[in-house]
Amino acid sequence: MQRISRDAARVYGLDGSLPPALRVAAGEPFLIETNDASTGLLTSGAKLPTPDNTPYTADSPAKANPVGGPVYVEGVAAGGRVAIEIVDIALAPHGVTYNQPPISPLGNASDWPEAGEYFIHRVEHGEHEARISERLRWPIWPMVGTLACAPEWEVRSSGSGQGPWGGNLDVLDFRPGARVTLNSYHEGGLIFAGDVHGCQGDTEYYGTADESEADVTLRAWPEAGAMLPAPRVVTDETIVALGIARPLEAASHAAVRHLLDWLVEDYDFSRHEAYVTVGLHPEFRLRVYQMTSIDELAFVVGATLPRQFAER
Repeated sequence: MQRISRDAARVYGLDGSLPPALRVAAGEPFLIETNDASTGLLTSGAKLPTPDNTPYTADSPAKANPVGGPVYVEGVAAGGRVAIEIVDIALAPHGVTYNQPPISPLGNASDWPEAGEYFIHRVEHGEHEARISERLRWPIWPMVGTLACAPEWEVRSSGSGQGPWGGNLDVLDFRPGARVTLNSYHEGGLIFAGDVHGCQGDTEYYGTADESEADVTLRAWPEAGAMLPAPRVVTDETIVALGIARPLEAASHAAVRHLLDWLVEDYDFSRHEAYVTVGLHPEFRLRVYQMTSIDELAFVVGATLPRQFAER
């Protein structure tokens, strides 16, 4: 299997002018050895994430969330879509999570002084569980935080770039078995991936999750259809239409409208049926995947329905 090594997966710009790191056939699996969000500076969990220990934060935008790529996929055209299957995520034995008060939503809250402190926790990865302590343990949930095609002409940061081509979206459904559809603006798609999380709560509230190195196996192929307003995700259980915007209600409305159009175009719903569905189906969900105050990041919302219902 072709792969991008961890040393080579240290790209900080989603740049369509870069030469491909790999060229693969449509549907051919490939592997990216991803770095964690701090490019290893905080991996041990022994150093607090202060400005002295995170020199990359002095750059604007910060040189965080390194990615591997671009990967050129034969048959993917500019102006079309590319489907990317997340085949497998093999996590490192541990990750880290940390708080940086300048980007914490409660960093200045006088009644919650803990949020104004720098802290770091090592997160141990078991087969089924992520663990900080006996009390702080929960199911492990490997996911790809940053997955993108190169934007059309601008270079966007791997840490703060977002759009219908993907980017730093932190969508919990970018997990093994999922199929993600992105817009392609270049021949070959030019795919980048990185910023793997061992687990994360909705919104990634204080700005970091369980940041981990990982070996990510993907495969990609061209997908028919017009370009999309935002990425889409299909899992075994759900279909998810994303909305990327600020404020939060704008992202929510964008996600719902995206889902409505998807139901009409691909699942043979009438416009009336689609509209009634989002109003009444008790398993229709709006998930706020990302709601952080880092750089110019927008909020990311997913409008979700059970796949079985959509396909029946």
